[in-house]
Amino acid sequence: MSEVNGTYKISVTGPFGKQQGEVKFEVQQEKIHAKLRLMGTENVFEGTVHENEFEFQEKIKSGIFHVNVKIQGKIDGDKLVAKAITTYGTFPVTGVRETEQ
Repeated sequence: MSEVNGTYKISVTGPFGKQQGEVKFEVQQEKIHAKLRLMGTENVFEGTVHENEFEFQEKIKSGIFHVNVKIQGKIDGDKLVAKAITTYGTFPVTGVRETEQ
């Protein structure tokens, strides 16, 4: 099982200030499937993963707001560190893996 798999509570600091959300990763071979919940919406992405590094690109839709985003990051233990690259700039993404209860 990939060390990337899991659900992470995330924070993104972007044009709308600091936003809290959640991302769930499922890795199958070198493909990563991500379900992102942020700003009251849910978006699904597919990308690539190599060891603990991941990358995916998609259009995030929130009401009438649509933005293309490329997310590059890595998992270090239970910490997620990434950047979201958009036409509005590049924004930091941080997160922590949720523990199973």
